Amino acid sequence: MDAVPEQEPETVTEQQVRVRRSPRYARFMIVGAVFFVIVAFVLTYSLPQGSGYDRNGVFGYMALVGIAVGVTLGAVIALVLDRIASRRAATVAADRVDVREVVVDEALDTDGDAPAPAPDADTPDAPPASDPKP
Repeated sequence: MDAVPEQEPETVTEQQVRVRRSPRYARFMIVGAVFFVIVAFVLTYSLPQGSGYDRNGVFGYMALVGIAVGVTLGAVIALVLDRIASRRAATVAADRVDVREVVVDEALDTDGDAPAPAPDADTPDAPPASDPKP
């Protein structure tokens, strides 16, 4: 059974939409975290070592605090930039095109009656007589 597309009726509607740019929040937060980890590394290994604390331990602690601060500041900067970008949003006209394809089945009779569907081979009508009942 082949289906042939007969015609493609389409409807076009015009709508007013608002277009604006927005920052990618995840990128801002990742950049902030990486920046503050680098700052923690520079501060840890450029300053003299204190008594009783290992530099690697100090770096780990400062990196954890730096990641938290960097993610927070990156998100705040992204929010501020998003607020600024929302003020510069423009309203434009957009066309929405809906295309619906009408499918005509070639297997139809000349009377317009559809042929009976073929039985599905995977689902038998009745269980075989040899199956015991549970």
